Amino acid sequence: MKLSIELVPQTTGGVNLRLVLRPKDWNFLRKRQYKLANGVCEICGDRGKNQGRKHDLECHEQWHYNDETHVQTLIGLIALCPHCHEVQHFGLAELRGRGNQAFKHFIEVNEFTSAEGNNLIKIAQQKWLERSGHSWAVDVSWLENDNITLKE
Repeated sequence: MKLSIELVPQTTGGVNLRLVLRPKDWNFLRKRQYKLANGVCEICGDRGKNQGRKHDLECHEQWHYNDETHVQTLIGLIALCPHCHEVQHFGLAELRGRGNQAFKHFIEVNEFTSAEGNNLIKIAQQKWLERSGHSWAVDVSWLENDNITLKE
């Protein structure tokens, strides 16, 4: 599967690097990722140019969830077009009334049937419910590679 749906547990839903880092640090990280991605979405290859969007690329945090220890660990960043980023945050897309558009992009990029896409959404929602029943510790030690710390 090229493009997945990542529903952040309700108990850590507010974790967002852009909000907890100094702007200069977040800008450094996201711009470096865009450069590493050669200015294209790392999932679908879209350049996003001239499509009437606010941003051509957006920086998405990649997390690993240890379902035994309940630790959410930052493992990297990825440059995404707004459409792929919206799929990653499918629950938010639905809240914003954009669930149908996100679903269409999800099945198109992955070459799924609607039934396959719906089944994977149900699985993601079940995992979200399960994970949201726990308190999670958040590990952002990945940032230490660049000597970046959370703002105080």
